[in-house]
Amino acid sequence: MTPFALDEAAGATRFVLSGNCTVEEASAASQALAKALAENDAVILDISGVEYADITFVQLLLAAAQAAADKGKRLELSGEPSQAARDALRLSGVTGDPLILGLFGRSGLRICMPGER
Repeated sequence: MTPFALDEAAGATRFVLSGNCTVEEASAASQALAKALAENDAVILDISGVEYADITFVQLLLAAAQAAADKGKRLELSGEPSQAARDALRLSGVTGDPLILGLFGRSGLRICMPGER
């Protein structure tokens, strides 16, 4: 199963990451997300279906956020990130990174452990 999908039917480009987001899928997902950012002014990123994520998932998010910022594009988070996505970000130590804060801050979401506020 492909861990990403591009949905342009709703009038906006929506990039959905789901399933396992690991080193095995990183290259194809990264290329597809880079292409979506290159071809659109805004991309809506949905990580609610991520079931397992490793450091390459975090690198993918950081690279996409940086590319969007560099090109004056908008990368927005849609929906509630899965617990696996939150865990990968928290465990990698990037929750204070300005790119991650910007991505999550625009959506009003926070990365925290269960029970934290």
